[in-house]
Amino acid sequence: MSLMWADGYGRRLYDEIKKDIHVHGENLLSYYYCYEGYSPSMYADLTLLREGDQPLMLQYQGNSYPIAPSLLVNDIEYQNMLCGLAILLALGQPVRKIVEYGSNLHSVIGRMQYVSSLEDDITVIVDYAHTADALSHVLNAIYRSKKANENLICVFGCGGNRDQGKRREMAEVASNLCNYLYITDDNPRNENPECIRQQIIAGISTHKTTYKEIADRGMAIEQAVINAKSGDVVLIAGKGHEKYQLVQGNKLPFDDVEQVKNALKKRLLR
Repeated sequence: MSLMWADGYGRRLYDEIKKDIHVHGENLLSYYYCYEGYSPSMYADLTLLREGDQPLMLQYQGNSYPIAPSLLVNDIEYQNMLCGLAILLALGQPVRKIVEYGSNLHSVIGRMQYVSSLEDDITVIVDYAHTADALSHVLNAIYRSKKANENLICVFGCGGNRDQGKRREMAEVASNLCNYLYITDDNPRNENPECIRQQIIAGISTHKTTYKEIADRGMAIEQAVINAKSGDVVLIAGKGHEKYQLVQGNKLPFDDVEQVKNALKKRLLR
């Protein structure tokens, strides 16, 4: 069994490889996630449909099944869930069983993890995105779900002794989608952290966004959370599940999630 994401590129890919698929006697299962404002793919065998506040619907062979992953809340998680369900279906699991599986899924720590609670007046998300492509996917998912009057704020840095080209690219992505940026340290390792931050700042489109440079990551997170306006969305990107910071050969204790929780407490006490 072969799996295919049924967007335009997926269809073109299928057209290129279908001869080999048929020669080897394989079947093809195509799947597609359709979020609000988009039309379902006519090529998809398995479709996950999201429309406004309506329950998620899994469509397969002309039938629709409501699916309720209560602990998944965003497009990226829904796409990953659909991929997993498609694999189970391809392995022979009955569709009603995969609906049951999907309704009991949990978010992954540090991957689009919502740290804020209902009592908070802002939304704060921690994610591991540390490349331009990953940051683009995360920010676009948030951008689609936020209201027009809500600001999108991002706190991020870049790792040292790694690809320097992505620093400018991440800045370009973030400045195109965010209202405010906090440029800080990630894992500088053995590089000069100030030089890393300056390479990031060089890629910011200042006519589209406002930024602050705060070297101390904990302070950057605190300032982003405390200064956000009611309704704003704050993304802390780059470290996700990590509970350390790598600085000049030292592995220092550091946890984005805990930093956010502390900042939210201070925000409530203002």
